Amino acid sequence: MKSFRPKDGGDAPPGGGRNPSRDFRGERRSNATHGSITDPDARLYRKGPGMEARLGFVGHVLMENRSGLVVDAELTRASGHAERLAGLAMLDRLPSAGPATLGADRGFDAGDFVMELRERQVTPHIAQNTSGRRSAIDRRTTRHEGYAQSQRARKRIEEAFGWIKTIAGQVRTRLRGLDRVRWTFMLAAAAYNLIRLPKLIGATPRCAQRSAEAASACPAPAKTRAISRHLIPARRSRPRNPRRRPSAPAAPFFNDLLIL
Repeated sequence: MKSFRPKDGGDAPPGGGRNPSRDFRGERRSNATHGSITDPDARLYRKGPGMEARLGFVGHVLMENRSGLVVDAELTRASGHAERLAGLAMLDRLPSAGPATLGADRGFDAGDFVMELRERQVTPHIAQNTSGRRSAIDRRTTRHEGYAQSQRARKRIEEAFGWIKTIAGQVRTRLRGLDRVRWTFMLAAAAYNLIRLPKLIGATPRCAQRSAEAASACPAPAKTRAISRHLIPARRSRPRNPRRRPSAPAAPFFNDLLIL
């Protein structure tokens, strides 16, 4: 990450040429003292303990549990509270339809986030985080069968992230700037819904042909949702090669997905 340099401008990489070498071992770098000179909106973020810190953004997805469709998507700067703030913002954008449940991993197990959900009449079906702390989710929530069902269904959100990062090419963004990267991420989430819709539409006639007794077993629309977030790495800064042909823009790729 040669582009992540002190904000005061007092650090210059040694050597000459267009791509000089840079040894930053043992140097303490943080978002408070350093910034990217190629993408100022990118932030240094670590996905978990023992993992390397990378420059990037955080993508958030809100999914409907029964159908697996993406209800809303958001992309923000990487920070410790970005996933909770984005989750509340996506819930506020949904039409008010009465009580609902929200499944999430233990990274969302925080007292303030659980309180905000209850004020919105949303039951927090969040995985308990009991590693050296007390969980904000108690037996009043975990004793119900719906809690176990939400914990099983919320893992389907990884299918959406897997498709967005591999098929839609968001494992490393090709654009710079928060607004542009957010646009491509939300477009990829919409394309994922278009890919999944034919499977859901094809399953509808089979349910309609059943008898009256069996038709009640068809899944009805439910107000159960799951939320998750993933790191979207920022675009790397590379020296331009005058002999290299310019890469094709990302727009035709997404246009082909929409046509499908």
